[in-house]
Amino acid sequence: MGNSRNVSNKIWRTVVVAGAMLGTPACGGGKKPTPVAPTPADDQKAADEKKAADEAAAKTAADQKAADEKTAADTKAAEDARLLAEKEAADKAAAEAKAAEDAKKRPRGGGQKPVGRGFVLA
Repeated sequence: MGNSRNVSNKIWRTVVVAGAMLGTPACGGGKKPTPVAPTPADDQKAADEKKAADEAAAKTAADQKAADEKTAADTKAAEDARLLAEKEAADKAAAEAKAAEDAKKRPRGGGQKPVGRGFVLA
């Protein structure tokens, strides 16, 4: 029993040492210099630069959105034109097929009501 207790303690010490190593800096470098407090003029300049950058980003986003909308509209117009051309071609093919079907019918047997008392031997 004493042996398992020693192994357990050794494992926990290893974990603690490894965790402590993670918390320390790798090179053990010196202290970092403290940043200089910005002056009010620097704050105003930074605020103006940020505002200009935000306006430029908003303009770029608006331009991109307009370009995307134009591209979408052009794509939709091209698709509509293609569909219209396909529909016209299909209508023309159907009309030609109907004309060919009508040409195959017999001249006197077009499915209409009889008009007179004719006698047909064919």
